[in-house]
Amino acid sequence: MTFAWGALQFFRLGAVGPNEIDERLSERLEKVGQELDDEVFSVVRLLKEHLELSGSHSESLAKVSSTLVASTPPERVRAIIQMLISENKKVQNEVRELNGRLQQSQQQIEKLRVSLSDSHKLGMLDAVTSLKNRHWLEVYLPREVTTATETNGCLSLIMADVDHFKRINDTFGHAVGDEILRRFAELLSKNIKGRDTAARYGGEEFIILLPQTRLDGAKNLGEQIRGELENKKWMHHRTGQPIGKVTASFGIAEWRQGEDCYALLDRADSKLYEAKAAGRNRIIADE
Repeated sequence: MTFAWGALQFFRLGAVGPNEIDERLSERLEKVGQELDDEVFSVVRLLKEHLELSGSHSESLAKVSSTLVASTPPERVRAIIQMLISENKKVQNEVRELNGRLQQSQQQIEKLRVSLSDSHKLGMLDAVTSLKNRHWLEVYLPREVTTATETNGCLSLIMADVDHFKRINDTFGHAVGDEILRRFAELLSKNIKGRDTAARYGGEEFIILLPQTRLDGAKNLGEQIRGELENKKWMHHRTGQPIGKVTASFGIAEWRQGEDCYALLDRADSKLYEAKAAGRNRIIADE
């Protein structure tokens, strides 16, 4: 349980900063953010140019108005009209060009917005299992505790750990280990519903967050997942070699009025430790 304790201590450090997020993701976010800033600056510059152009056109009209008196000869009037038509065509061309450039900027900003949103989502997903990751938990677990507090609702948490995972990696290789993590993640996702969320906490540890769920409901879900995992037949995906039984241990706790998310995690982690110490492949809940 050394890893579990280390992960729990990491959770307590508070909000995630740039050093805790994957370096490549940080670079991508910075790049997209800079591109978005540049595009917005470009739009502001275009609008400023349009305002200056409109001001210049207004000045031209004012000058014409001041010279257009009743005694102005017809030839002079025609010349002034021709000048106005020329100025108007120039403004129309400039406006068309501006509209085209603004449309391009709008499309580019939308692409950057989507890219930024995708980057944010990547920061909340585990690369191996595609479940939510620990960063997601750091953000949303406190929110669920706050919601339960404000609504006097219920909230349960399951902490699961794949048994003897290091031995699986050492015996069959990390590719097989990753495949087992993916299959276990699929099993978790298949059995949850509604606002329930499964996340990879780190290594071979997983958490299922169960809003509006009492302890008995969490225990039933944990037992269902445990049983399905135990009954699966595992074989090496390339050689066909039997891998043997894969099991997991579970610690379960229900949130108590007045406690924070760290206390809830502590209790679930403690029960997971007891399940491991008692022989693994079992569920122990904080009754």
